[in-house]
Amino acid sequence: MPPVAQMSREGSRGRTGQPAEPTGALGPTTLTPGPENTGKNVPEQPRTQHLAMPYNNPRSQPTMPILGDIIEENTSDEDKPHFMLKKSIDPSKYTHLFCLKLKLTATNYSMWTSVIIRALHTVGLHMYLSPDFHAPASLTYDTRHHCVRWSKANHFICSVLTACMSEEVQNQLGHLPTTSELWAEAQCLYANTTAMDWTLTITSMVTTRHTDGEDIATHIAKMKTYCHDLILMQRDINDKLFACFLRISMPTTWNYVFAALPDHYSSAEVEWHIQDEYGVRTSQSTSTSTTFQVSYPNKTKDGRSRTPVPGQPYCMNCRVSGHRTKECYSKG
Repeated sequence: MPPVAQMSREGSRGRTGQPAEPTGALGPTTLTPGPENTGKNVPEQPRTQHLAMPYNNPRSQPTMPILGDIIEENTSDEDKPHFMLKKSIDPSKYTHLFCLKLKLTATNYSMWTSVIIRALHTVGLHMYLSPDFHAPASLTYDTRHHCVRWSKANHFICSVLTACMSEEVQNQLGHLPTTSELWAEAQCLYANTTAMDWTLTITSMVTTRHTDGEDIATHIAKMKTYCHDLILMQRDINDKLFACFLRISMPTTWNYVFAALPDHYSSAEVEWHIQDEYGVRTSQSTSTSTTFQVSYPNKTKDGRSRTPVPGQPYCMNCRVSGHRTKECYSKG
């Protein structure tokens, strides 16, 4: 064989020593040489399969739903149906909701809403509190039972809410048909978030004055109640402003008490000065009364009363009951 032809044939074989591949549009693909071709014990290379598994293959479906899908299904606002629409509610699984001890009144709305939302959220029923989660309107053959299931769950949650209300509140809200309407009406009546409520609360805080004889702890608690009401309205005031309101609620005779306050003071410092002065005044009043009783006893040595006794004569000379002034033998 000529040298040129030999070199051409070796070049077409390549480094592997295999014959050159035929050219053409329909030529076979290149295969990895196996042990039957090379004569060596070469491990077989794994081949990647590009065939898609059929949709109805049971191995292509997960054996159990992922936890994230369950949370998203129960709480998301997407078009996925709520789990309570897929199956009628079983009231026996949610009897613990009727054991909530807190009852809605005119003064505990904020605490009541927090308890109800958390209790319903733990079982995925809080969606019924929103007006956006209304009864299904457009029904198909697959969703023909959704409206009935939604209605059952709605009435069940309504019964839970009314069971957690006082009798006075039930008389006002028990007639509402849906959970969202009941929830919105309770907020409208007891949240106290209107501009009129805010104006009345601020006015009461500014105009409240401590009167002589009033317990100082009761007065401070009243001022703190006004501040707490503003917090529930989400229009709370800062501590410095509340300290000013607490200071001006005291009479002008107390102005010397706040002379020792710094330029920037807190409500806790004002409260401390008020309680300290009140304690001093109370102790002084008690000691004065005790001294007066010791100096001027109400009874004489023989046990007769020095104060007028109804139905008995009273002597203006010796200040003793039991005889008249003209019958008195004491020197006057």
